[in-house]
Amino acid sequence: MQMTTKDDKSDIAVNYVSWGRQVATDFGVSLQCMATKRRRLPYAEVMWGATASYAHFATLEPEECLNDAVLNFWFKWVTTPRCPEDKTSSVHICSTFLLSSVLNDGYNERYQKWLKNVNIFDKSMVLFPVHLAHHWSLIVVLNPKLINQTKRRWNDSMYTGDVFAMIHLDCLGRGTVHNKQHLARAVRGILNKEWDKYNNNALDKTNRPFSHRHESCKLYSPKGESYA
Repeated sequence: MQMTTKDDKSDIAVNYVSWGRQVATDFGVSLQCMATKRRRLPYAEVMWGATASYAHFATLEPEECLNDAVLNFWFKWVTTPRCPEDKTSSVHICSTFLLSSVLNDGYNERYQKWLKNVNIFDKSMVLFPVHLAHHWSLIVVLNPKLINQTKRRWNDSMYTGDVFAMIHLDCLGRGTVHNKQHLARAVRGILNKEWDKYNNNALDKTNRPFSHRHESCKLYSPKGESYA
């Protein structure tokens, strides 16, 4: 077995620190450019595949409606690799436009392109930001690849492994303006369509993996309330 020398460890540490500083510097410079009013700014700032402008970042001010572009920019930041060896992430954050679009038009081929390069079943967590009626909430899908295992283990008190779950985080609680049933249906539709891309669905035509008929596929609030 090849041993790692002290010099090797120093080189690795330097690489990690250098990488982290560069990522932090890029993000800090970008925010500074967007926030300052003392210089003429280009219309758009493009980093990590996300685009935002000064007008977008101005919506961070009090009593302003937060713009989707700011959140998408931030999501790209938090999922940017933090070291050279970090090529993938166990978390995928969907575009803020995805779920609202699916609610209007269904998960058609146009919107499926947004996930064409991502196998969400390789992720331990998939986040769906929701922006409707001037209000934000978030749906968290945990362990989507464990759906069949979870359905078999439901109500098995002896089982202590990971399970699939859908959780809705909303600061307004029961008073939310977001229809939880509609959100749950939209997310299950996306999950089922994506499941078909990576799995043999011959046996699932009538019994979809993510079905409102099973308790594990309902949308839960942190207080345990469920919505089908």
